[in-house]
Amino acid sequence: MASGGSSGDPSGEKTAKLDMSHGFVHHIRRNQKSRDNYDKEQKAKQGQRKPRHTQASVRPKKPDQMVYRPRAKRDTHIGKGLKTYTSDDLPRRKALFRLEYEAKNGDVTDIIIYEEDDPRLVAERFGTQLGLSNELKNALYIHLVDEIKKSKHLLADKK
Repeated sequence: MASGGSSGDPSGEKTAKLDMSHGFVHHIRRNQKSRDNYDKEQKAKQGQRKPRHTQASVRPKKPDQMVYRPRAKRDTHIGKGLKTYTSDDLPRRKALFRLEYEAKNGDVTDIIIYEEDDPRLVAERFGTQLGLSNELKNALYIHLVDEIKKSKHLLADKK
C-alpha cells in the first residue's frame, strides 16, 4: 500500500501514500460523468415534450366515505361559542323562608322556598322526597300557601 521513496519530506522519513494504480477511482469518476450526461439528456427530452392536456374523467366521483364522529361532551362545548354563566350573571332568586321538617326518627330536612316557586310543585317534590302520604302532602301544600302569603305580605310592608 505504501510506496517507498521520499515525498519531499526533509526529515527523510517515509510517509504512507494511497496506491491509486488499481484505477478504482477512475471508474467512479467515469460513472459520475456518464450519470450527469444521462440526466442532461433526460431533462432535454422532457423539455421537448409538449404538455398533454387530458380531459377530466367523465366518470362520477366516488362519494366521501361516512366517518363516525362521537358526540362531544358537554364540557367541550364551553369554548365553542356557548356563553358561560357565572353566579353573578344568573338572575337572583328571592328567598322567602326556610321550611324545616323533622321526621319521627329525629332527622331534620330543610328547603328554601323562593318567591317564584309553585307551592303545589314544592309540596309534591318535598313530600315525595320525605315519603309522605298524599294527605300529608296536601297539608304541606296548604301550609306552604299560607306561609308564602305571609312572607309576601311582610316583604310588601318593608317596601
